[in-house]
Amino acid sequence: VYPTGIERPLASSINNIQAGQTRPNLVTVPLGVDGKITFYALGSVNVLADVAGYYLPGTEAVAAGRFVALNPERLFDTRPGTPASGHKGKLGPGEAIDVEVLGHAGVPTTGVSAVVINLTGTEADAPGFLTAYPTGQSLPLASNVNLSDPGTTAPNLAIVPLGPDGAITVYSSHGTHALGDVTGYITDSTAPVSVEGLFVPIAPERVFDTRDAGGPVAPDGTIDQAIAGTGHIPAGAVGVVLNVTGVDAPSPGFLTAWPTGTAPPLASTLNFWSTPTDTRANAAMLPVGTDGKISFYVLAGGHVLADATGYYIGPEGL
Repeated sequence: VYPTGIERPLASSINNIQAGQTRPNLVTVPLGVDGKITFYALGSVNVLADVAGYYLPGTEAVAAGRFVALNPERLFDTRPGTPASGHKGKLGPGEAIDVEVLGHAGVPTTGVSAVVINLTGTEADAPGFLTAYPTGQSLPLASNVNLSDPGTTAPNLAIVPLGPDGAITVYSSHGTHALGDVTGYITDSTAPVSVEGLFVPIAPERVFDTRDAGGPVAPDGTIDQAIAGTGHIPAGAVGVVLNVTGVDAPSPGFLTAWPTGTAPPLASTLNFWSTPTDTRANAAMLPVGTDGKISFYVLAGGHVLADATGYYIGPEGL
């Protein structure tokens, strides 16, 4: 997915590896000069899109609408015996739970309008979907995570506005465990006025690909990749929007991305499920480490690549 009017970039938004597969991804994409975006498909496929928000142009200091990046942290996990708080037990078909956000997983108690959360469904009872939305509202005609087969594990990044009680609702169509990792939040009008966290979109561009250099990540291995100062992302960026793809994962497992220089979090960015190999993409909105790098851990090993679609400016501005 890319802005209408430019040449198709060397970047991808969604990877489907099997016939009949349904997969989602959160995509942040600049608009073309005519207000349009272009969808390219390598193979024949139906496409649908749900809008979760938009960015206004501007470089002046504001209170609302800024992204505050956080080190990934698990907010909830319905699987019994897991350390995250909240509801325990698999969501049944048509069941929804409310998840408290304010004051949890690094999110402050005030100044927050929406949460950025990597939502994962696992041990699905049947093909179905998860939808996250503000508490107090009706279930929307939209989905965040699609689970294609019984037993499937699948993630997707979501930007979810908070309800009046500072919580979100997570709905399961056909039954599954659900978990969520917070990577940041969006400020509201009561937050401090600043330029830090204003978004600058860029046309999708590949910032690294281990198939071109370095080789695959070893099982239980970690690589550190320079992101700030690469391509059109300036060295002073405090956060980035990436589409992270794991390629040819040899077995089910997960990938976790976090700012270099901090402890590896209890969180995941990608989940691999299909065998014998899986290729899967997921969006990530993350802070960068103090050296402009992001670390990538892969449980089962495999190649990793990332495409950038924008960045968030620091307190000094552009």
